[in-house]
Amino acid sequence: MEEKKTWAVGAGSGIGWLKALLVSYLISVLLLLLLSFLLWKFSWKESWVQAGIVVIYLASSFSGGRMAGNMAGKRRFLWGICFGIVYFAILIIVSAVFLPGGFAGAGRLLWAAAVCAVGGMAGGMTAHGR
Repeated sequence: MEEKKTWAVGAGSGIGWLKALLVSYLISVLLLLLLSFLLWKFSWKESWVQAGIVVIYLASSFSGGRMAGNMAGKRRFLWGICFGIVYFAILIIVSAVFLPGGFAGAGRLLWAAAVCAVGGMAGGMTAHGR
């Protein structure tokens, strides 16, 4: 009788990372919908919207970093930082494809990258591991 091969889910597995990315982007979409509703309903200033976007980046990368840290067990903060960087990289690639030339500038890109990395690191640090 042949043994069934199973997919390993861990810090280095693609399946675990895909799950964490999916959850993070789902959180991003839901929070962006909430932010757009609040903007429409209350006519917020641009500075409030920008602050809301930073909070969304933090929450999304935090949740994914926490999932990556839970899968890793060791060096959870490092896996959280890696997750935040991957989250940001995919965000930039998708933005470049669907909105070419729409970047605000290097300063804002670096700021957003730092926010995603710190959010992922914080999520990884709060993870319990295996």
